[in-house]
Amino acid sequence: MILAALFAVIAIAMLCSLLITLTIYALPFYVGLTVGIWAHSSGAGVISTAVAAVAAGIATLVILQILIAIVQSPLLRAGLGLIFAAPAAFAA
Repeated sequence: MILAALFAVIAIAMLCSLLITLTIYALPFYVGLTVGIWAHSSGAGVISTAVAAVAAGIATLVILQILIAIVQSPLLRAGLGLIFAAPAAFAA
């Protein structure tokens, strides 16, 4: 019984870790997917579509991480956190 409770606590901790990871990477994935679909529908090739999607995702992640590091206002930081969390809430 104690072993089952220990495994349950470990499983909950791992699921919380996955949820935080989803929150961080959901927005760049969504932006990259949107840019990739847009580039492919506009007639770009497969390789250039993939490059555009990866570049957009990386740029989104880097820009938002820099903004979180620079912004001093707690209200603006909360807004940036909400921008990160919105696609994850939609996905879950």
